[in-house]
Amino acid sequence: MQKSKTTMLNAISALMLTMINGVLGLVVTRLVLSTFGSEFNGLNSVATQLINMMLIVEGGFTIATNVALLKPYVNRDFEEINRIIVATSNIFKKIGLVFFCVGIIVTIFYGFLVKTTLNDTIIFLVLIMTFLPAAINLYYTMKYRILIQAEQKEYIISLITVLTITAGHIINISLIYGNFSAMWGVRLVVMICSLVNSTLIVIYCKKKYKFLDFSAKPNYSSIKGTKDVFIQKITGAIYSTLPIIFISLASAGGTALASVYAVYNSVFLLVKSMLYAITNAPRLGMGQTIVENDDEKTYKIFIQYELVSIIILFLFMISASTLIMPFISIYTKNIYDVNYVDYNIAAFLIAITLLEILHIPSGHIINMSGNFKISKKFQIIACILLIVSIVFGSIMKGIYGILFGVFLTALFLAIIEIYYTHCVYFKKGIMNYWKLLWPNLFIGICLSILELKFTKGINNYIQFLVNGTLLTSINFLLIIITNFIFNRSIINPIILRIISFFGNFPKKIRT
Repeated sequence: MQKSKTTMLNAISALMLTMINGVLGLVVTRLVLSTFGSEFNGLNSVATQLINMMLIVEGGFTIATNVALLKPYVNRDFEEINRIIVATSNIFKKIGLVFFCVGIIVTIFYGFLVKTTLNDTIIFLVLIMTFLPAAINLYYTMKYRILIQAEQKEYIISLITVLTITAGHIINISLIYGNFSAMWGVRLVVMICSLVNSTLIVIYCKKKYKFLDFSAKPNYSSIKGTKDVFIQKITGAIYSTLPIIFISLASAGGTALASVYAVYNSVFLLVKSMLYAITNAPRLGMGQTIVENDDEKTYKIFIQYELVSIIILFLFMISASTLIMPFISIYTKNIYDVNYVDYNIAAFLIAITLLEILHIPSGHIINMSGNFKISKKFQIIACILLIVSIVFGSIMKGIYGILFGVFLTALFLAIIEIYYTHCVYFKKGIMNYWKLLWPNLFIGICLSILELKFTKGINNYIQFLVNGTLLTSINFLLIIITNFIFNRSIINPIILRIISFFGNFPKKIRT
């Protein structure tokens, strides 16, 4: 029960962070577009994705350390926890230095290659101010983040981040709206708030975890599978960052076309982030359940986890698929330097998002059970498929070819990870998963087609909010009814867990 409550807190706090960051981020992006233009917005988006690409130097060490800390935390073995944390700290210091050096090199080369009319000084400042806080986070702060994650208190990180990100967005909105900000000033505010975030996390950990002893002898051998997880990080980084980087470098539109993709992607990133907040929250709890070596109990909880993920996925994606184009039309109104209305981009991102989220529970089971080598094999194939399909896709069909390559990779990973988890790891067969999926897939397609007719006349934010709220409420009701009919035996205990959590929540706050 305690794990369920912690999971719920992690999900709620992460969801709150996602919604606040997403909404305020869209406001800032709109101001950036209208004040500084699409090219600067494209550069900002590319800088962020370059960071994600470069974070492959972290090598998946975070995941491997999370898994290594699961058993010591269950046993309250603080001596072993300290030894693992010291080893983590030593390795992350090296990673942080490498990250910073790579950042300098990338900044120089990207400035020469990018297709844009922005001057070199702006490009250099934006990239450096993006790389620096990430390097500091890796060098000094990451070991503390891992400690909080090991205790399954990720809601602490989320709440601290809510404060710093909200402050940053409000400052940027005020400065841009009042004409007090330059291009580089937007990124400077983000950098300062990121550094404040890292500082607050360190302060919290030093006060909370009195048992920390950085003089302990490091235990590197307990952190296993980092080379295997490294492949996951490479594929993940290429998957999320290569499209926009390739668009900015290889397409005739350069950073302007990258801005078009970034606007659509920012909307779906908001949706995906909310979905990740919910679907990622149980992963460490699942890891601790796996450590208990009760396969039947683990599978029962996993099936509930999958059903919740599928229900939430289709609830969000039905609304997103019917409201995306009205939102884009309203959001980019009176911006004429590039055309933002593109139904093909929207369709690709809808399909990609669906596939990405479907296999998250399976991916977590593979990692939390320590099967990093299995995941490595899947990721190597996916990485090769992604690079080849994006390169050939861009030559044949430009931005649409690039997105098709991402779609193929997402489809491959969804099929292979779901199959492995159900048929190989749990040895239960794929039909159990299909029973969860098909009712939601059917109702999702029917509602999306029907609701598209009701969203064509939306032309302002008030109509968007009213229609969005109404449609989402209807979708939620119909999806819940559908699952009560077809997946009653699984959804009933899920409802009881939720009721139990909220019934005891006031007591939890008091204690």
